[in-house]
Amino acid sequence: NTSPYELVRQHFCLHKKFLVFNLVSKNLKVKYRRSLLGVFWTLLNPILSALMYYVVFQVILKIQRENYLLLMVSGVLAFNFFAQSVSEGVTHYVDNQNLITKIALPLQAFNLSTVVTNMVTLLAGVPVVIALGLATGVTPSLNLLALPALLLSLFLITYSFSIMAAVTFVFLRDLKQVVALVLQLLFYGTPIIYSTAMVPEQFRWLLKANPLATVIPAIQATFVGSPIDMSTISISLTWAVLLTIVALFVVRSKRRSVVENL
Repeated sequence: NTSPYELVRQHFCLHKKFLVFNLVSKNLKVKYRRSLLGVFWTLLNPILSALMYYVVFQVILKIQRENYLLLMVSGVLAFNFFAQSVSEGVTHYVDNQNLITKIALPLQAFNLSTVVTNMVTLLAGVPVVIALGLATGVTPSLNLLALPALLLSLFLITYSFSIMAAVTFVFLRDLKQVVALVLQLLFYGTPIIYSTAMVPEQFRWLLKANPLATVIPAIQATFVGSPIDMSTISISLTWAVLLTIVALFVVRSKRRSVVENL
């Protein structure tokens, strides 16, 4: 019987830190090689998307939300981290089948390295969001103290979805197209461009079934200074732990089948 500590250690590849470090280093070098502005280009796309949503929904459609631009930038950056990590992670096991079928590697090391790489970009975006807040008259508040717990929740949720998508893709090769569609639906099903209060009461159960619908609005709230209660942080962490357990079970129980079907 494997102890809970050992399960966690294996799931987060703590026994293969050198492997994960090298994969992350490789990802960062590939992403920013010969790039003068480096991480700026990675942040530019979600920031431009956020500006587009701001123009469409606040300037044209006149949606009334205070600090809407700051909400858009922080929310889109957080969602982009999730979407990019999951979409990149879907094909990890198939793309690395030569390694996986020849060497006893933890499958999730590939997912972990991608999520860590994208988290570096997200963390680089935090000072940008704070600077935007200052430029638009929003002074950083004590709410920012909740940001580490919320980013940890988002990291674990993303890591779990990435693993489950990668395992499923081995057996269902159409999943890549499905994931692109689901990510689109998830974006509009998460209160980013609108607030939870704008959702009719009869449809709010849909938000409760979406783990991103708690954590991303909470991340937005840390930057704009809106109230955050402990229950919001608790729900986010609960989702993160539950999904981590599911992903751990999936990757352990399906490892042999994954290798045989590559």
